[in-house]
Amino acid sequence: MNTQLTAPQIAQYQEQGFLLIEEFLDAGEVEKWHEATGEAVRERKEATQGRSFMDALSYQGDRDAYAAQVFEQSMRLADTHAGVRELMMDARLGEVAGRLAGVDGIRIWHD
Repeated sequence: MNTQLTAPQIAQYQEQGFLLIEEFLDAGEVEKWHEATGEAVRERKEATQGRSFMDALSYQGDRDAYAAQVFEQSMRLADTHAGVRELMMDARLGEVAGRLAGVDGIRIWHD
């Protein structure tokens, strides 16, 4: 994980509210995130019998709705999947977020 931030990057984030960090994760890390997230979403869908969070709240079960065809949302996967929890609890994420926000500590509470 590329956690090195320059003063101009921090200033850009604080001014514009976002920052693109090139190669923040290396190829192996991206694959690990991809696998853990995919597995966690599949498990969540199975646990909810194919009904996603958004189906239940926004589409009222209408799987034909346009948004249901192009958007999948699964919240708080770290609560139910050890692999996602490991990724989200990586102290380096909090350190980068804290440096960008200009604070000593930060808690990433939602994945």
